[in-house]
Amino acid sequence: MYVYNVLPKKTQKEIELNEAEINKQQEKLGDWHDIYSTIKFLSHENYPIKTAENTVKLKEQEKRQFKALLKNLTNNPI
Repeated sequence: MYVYNVLPKKTQKEIELNEAEINKQQEKLGDWHDIYSTIKFLSHENYPIKTAENTVKLKEQEKRQFKALLKNLTNNPI
């Protein structure tokens, strides 16, 4: 979106990009990335073992979100 937004308005109109849909997908991807990053942080070998159960739950949530994102992006190409 950064590159798109710096293009001249005429070029943006020619591309006919659905900004609202892309922004919505970016938000979902950001949510997924936050969970993914949290899993990586909590999975670090020096972190207390008591977080293992929560890490497993986060991994399952991350997998569900990622599959849903892929399905949505495949069904709604931008």
